[in-house]
Amino acid sequence: MQDSPYRRRPAADILACVFIAAAVLAYFSRVIFFKYNFFIGDLYTQFFPWKNFLRVSVQNRVLPLWNPFVFSGVPFLADVQKGAFYPFGIVFYLFDFPLALKIYVLFHFLIMAVSAYLLLRSFNFSVLPSVAGAFAFVFNSFIVAKVNFISALGCLAFSPAAMLVCKNLFETKKLVYWPILVCLVSLCFLSGHPPVFIYTMLLLACFWLYYSASRSKKITSGYLLRLAVFAAFSAIAFVMLTMPQLGLFIELVANSSRMTGIDYAAVSSNSVSFQNLLSFLMPAGIKGMDINYLSDWMPYAMGTMNYFTVTVIFLVIVSFFYPKNRLYIWSALVLFAGLLMSMGQNTPVYSWFFALFPGFSMLRHPAFAMTMVVLPFSVLAAFSLENINFINEVQLSLFDKLTPFSRVSSYFRHKFSSRLLNIMAFFVFILAIILLNRRHVMGVYHMDTAAFGNFMRGCLLFLCIFGFNSILFFFKEKGSISTGFYSVILIFFIFTESFYFISRMNPVCEERIYDTASLQVQAASMIKTGNYKIMHTEASDRYRFLSGISVYEADRNFLQQVPSNTNMLYEIYNAGGYDAIELKSYHDFISGIFNGDSIASVDKLDLLNVKYLISLSDFTAENFDKLYDGPYFKVYKNARALPLFFASGAKDALDLRISQSSWSRKQYDFTNYSVNATVDGDCYFVFSNNYYPGWKVYVDNKTSEIEKCFGIYMGVKLNEGMHDIIFKYQPGNFEWYEVLFYMIVFLFVFFGVIYLFFYHPQRSSM
Repeated sequence: MQDSPYRRRPAADILACVFIAAAVLAYFSRVIFFKYNFFIGDLYTQFFPWKNFLRVSVQNRVLPLWNPFVFSGVPFLADVQKGAFYPFGIVFYLFDFPLALKIYVLFHFLIMAVSAYLLLRSFNFSVLPSVAGAFAFVFNSFIVAKVNFISALGCLAFSPAAMLVCKNLFETKKLVYWPILVCLVSLCFLSGHPPVFIYTMLLLACFWLYYSASRSKKITSGYLLRLAVFAAFSAIAFVMLTMPQLGLFIELVANSSRMTGIDYAAVSSNSVSFQNLLSFLMPAGIKGMDINYLSDWMPYAMGTMNYFTVTVIFLVIVSFFYPKNRLYIWSALVLFAGLLMSMGQNTPVYSWFFALFPGFSMLRHPAFAMTMVVLPFSVLAAFSLENINFINEVQLSLFDKLTPFSRVSSYFRHKFSSRLLNIMAFFVFILAIILLNRRHVMGVYHMDTAAFGNFMRGCLLFLCIFGFNSILFFFKEKGSISTGFYSVILIFFIFTESFYFISRMNPVCEERIYDTASLQVQAASMIKTGNYKIMHTEASDRYRFLSGISVYEADRNFLQQVPSNTNMLYEIYNAGGYDAIELKSYHDFISGIFNGDSIASVDKLDLLNVKYLISLSDFTAENFDKLYDGPYFKVYKNARALPLFFASGAKDALDLRISQSSWSRKQYDFTNYSVNATVDGDCYFVFSNNYYPGWKVYVDNKTSEIEKCFGIYMGVKLNEGMHDIIFKYQPGNFEWYEVLFYMIVFLFVFFGVIYLFFYHPQRSSM
């Protein structure tokens, strides 16, 4: 096996792709063919409200530049997580969310699986090892759990294709691959998950360095210069192609709490621990087999728990003993580097990046560095199966010892690996040590008897599957089963393990959970906010799991308190909410309001326009009356909440003045407010909407200055009397961003036409 282009077998490749597509359909069959859908984690509390807001805005012919429903107003299109500019997110504009989600997930898993197969084939792996590697890539827990982060799924789906195009560009020197590569990288960014995008780019950069280092001729300064120029042009093209999104996103980050950086403890909070590495060997890691997927989805979705199936682990271990090539060495090095990065605060490596690269302090969740691990894992699995099937006996460094069982030595000679037996013996020895020291182990890992029992069952499961793979390996080497049959059995094992243990990491629910009209959410039905807002206490905001007699009932109970961003579905304004990017001044303002379920600052709630407060427990506070006392949450009504528009004698200290106002706006257009206000003296007229660059104000048809009031809001100075006021939001540079985008599209089309009509292969080289 060499690192050269694979021998083309179109019929076999087409058949393999059809088989892979069928496997993906089977994997998601319950969701695709029945009235069930994914419902867990951020799907409902983030992506459903966001995509619904996008669709309704477009239906009302409004560009959703601003979202007033969370954090007292924030930019909407500017946040790349919303995926508003992601081309394949168009399904969420065309269809209701449940159907769009099914199409989106199926499409991206098909793209990912097929492109991973083609990438492995390009490394000259045979058909069946490439299928096994593709299954290892697409059906591990890290990838499958990204159904909860559909933005991350979009980015991951195009990473194998980007590497394949990059490889073809290096090998063929055909510039036609360059715009394709730029487009694929742009798709990865526009899908909307910055951490996964950054780690994908690191993986692509490592791949680029690998091919540069593996060039047959010496790397010269001229080559490095050409490479630098090529990289610069690629970066410029990427920036121009993504500029409508990238420009707005940079502006948002510049005004957010990310710009000042996050402390190291917060940045590295989601790190893979040493005990979480056990999840590579058994589904629940230290818990063995004990997984409650309804509540345990978070560590899998965040990348701290990662299960690749025991069969894939077996193949990776066996690969250690075969003759290595450059691709194997590169994969092993990247795998090791990715694991170190993903362990975050548990090793000093992540702290080096945090300290030495200033922009790195804005990137959270080091466990997402598992993005760099998945592809090398699949390469090692394919490498191992390729060698098992096709390496000849002269090359078998794996089988250089005789079995210790002398009576049957002639039967096992050069056929059954003594090293595999030693590995099995090592695993059994470790298991025995754990059993002998069970009390100490239970104390170190805080395990009770039941948890330790689950862990031991997980260990035994690992040994059984690993042992069965070893026996199957023996019969293959003995010639009792054919190469093709052995490969098919291993592929079946990989799929079956992943389907049984991993597919449940994305619990499905009855599809009617997305029917907000019939859901009858208690809090939403009783709260009539009008121009006022709701807010959750700190404890209520963090509480994510409730019980029920079914997944549907548990989820329905969870939704009764209008968690996270679900208030957007009912056009209820929330002074809180959730978003990874928060405006700096607003984040600082609200961070000290609550201490669990108790209120630390009632005055801030009044100023925030909070009329209704949702809490898990009872509390007493001035001017708050209990409106609802339910089994899962309480609702309190605040009698002193300030209105959406009010007048104050000062902009930094509340000094209420008598005023009357009425306002209007176009339906679902939250960028243009027309206000008629009457004030009894000179004052600041305050709009309870977040201060942000791009907002303008016009008083009596004249441009006026917007001033920041109370550190968070917008205000304008008024004289006594009646005034017509217009607050309008329009990002200042958005039109220029669009111009840059259209320029690069025109250039791509222009040179594409030239390529089609006048291209000569001998003239296209990098």
